[in-house]
Amino acid sequence: MKINLARYALWFAGASLLVMVLVLIVQRISGIQFPSAFAPVIPAMIAATVEGSKYAKETRESIPQPWLSAAAMTVLSILITAVLLLGALMPSMGERTIQLGSFSTVFAIYILFWLLCNRIFLAMGARNEWASQDRRGS
Repeated sequence: MKINLARYALWFAGASLLVMVLVLIVQRISGIQFPSAFAPVIPAMIAATVEGSKYAKETRESIPQPWLSAAAMTVLSILITAVLLLGALMPSMGERTIQLGSFSTVFAIYILFWLLCNRIFLAMGARNEWASQDRRGS
């Protein structure tokens, strides 16, 4: 059995949208502009944990090639984030200028974080599910 990338993509996209909405709501209500640099990493943490847990629930096997699975999940993270960024920036594209060098550097750092988060939280989700199954005696 392999990692279900479609399920990961749905969780990542849903968590990304939820984080964006929550950040906007908190900023509107409080009037405070707080830094949200960590916000793009949270969806990867959530989606990888859920996917690891679901994988462990469906099979007692260890995750095959966890780094390869994390890399595939990271590619999906990149694609989904690119689509969401384009959708968010497109209406105001004429009003803003984006420093491509800075943007590329920050995005490369996020890619590294996504890869590490996907690998770590995929395993963490699986271990948590297996421990839960052991406690239940399943």
